[in-house]
Amino acid sequence: MNDRIQLSLHERSQVEVARLTLLEIDGTRLGDADTAAHMVGRLETSLTALLAIVDTRDGQT
Repeated sequence: MNDRIQLSLHERSQVEVARLTLLEIDGTRLGDADTAAHMVGRLETSLTALLAIVDTRDGQT
């Protein structure tokens, strides 16, 4: 049984952007308020996109 969902090219690119954002934030010093706000905004955008993918797949097997 394959439990993985099939993602469109657009959805896969959104997942990749989220991964890259997390990698970038991991190495970023967030002492500067502007940098921290920018990174939080990027995280929010990525999380919103990922949740939209999950929400559209909800209930599908």
